Amino acid sequence: MVWGNNWTAALRCYSCGATFTVEEVAFDKLNGLSMVVPCASCGARPVVTAGGGERSRLHQLVELNEEPEETAAGVRVVVRLKPEWYERLGARACRGSQAEWCLKHCAPRGGGEYVLECDDEELAALAALADASRCPEAIRAMREAYLAAIGAA
Repeated sequence: MVWGNNWTAALRCYSCGATFTVEEVAFDKLNGLSMVVPCASCGARPVVTAGGGERSRLHQLVELNEEPEETAAGVRVVVRLKPEWYERLGARACRGSQAEWCLKHCAPRGGGEYVLECDDEELAALAALADASRCPEAIRAMREAYLAAIGAA
């Protein structure tokens, strides 16, 4: 383990139960992360108490990944999924698959839209899932997001 690298932490909100990520966290800052970061979904802020009758309410650290020193050569794509697309894809995602992981880690936004950032491999897994889910509108949206990301749109 290299102590100087940055990390990506996945936290589960104590209030709404949503999972959200915090990127580029130095190792020495990980310990206090769940005590200061608000939830990306509902905005709930951790509550830290010093004894007494009230309990502290903190987000739970559920996953920790080391960020590579250099970014991979692949492209990062931001995909916006309509709620019905998200539900159709989620219903077909195999447990433990790359596509399921992407769907679990996307952020819900206003109006029910889901936003996720993924690399080209993850996008390909989602597109294959969309094809299997008979969701051509999602495939078209993913293609447009990919072309925009590489500057070919």
